[in-house]
Amino acid sequence: MDGKRAGYGHGLRAVLSSDVRFMWLEITGRCQLRCVHCYADSGPESGHGTMTAAVWKRVIGEAADAGVRMVQFIGGEPTLYPGPAHAHRSRAGAGP
Repeated sequence: MDGKRAGYGHGLRAVLSSDVRFMWLEITGRCQLRCVHCYADSGPESGHGTMTAAVWKRVIGEAADAGVRMVQFIGGEPTLYPGPAHAHRSRAGAGP
């Protein structure tokens, strides 16, 4: 879901303060394990959500433009996300 459809419409720049330099992105709920203690309730049957690789890439770009410099992918198991490998790369770590 993009920000406009969610009712935000102004992108991440309007939400993030200039002090935000790090963010977590939960890109999938899928995980190969079934840990009973999992806070995210992830597992092999969990989905990847509704955001496409293109939307994730846009979110990361907007975050970088807003000053975020580090992104940590969480989930489930982020390496199980089916998008192309470059969708996991971030402009946020590329510097100004």
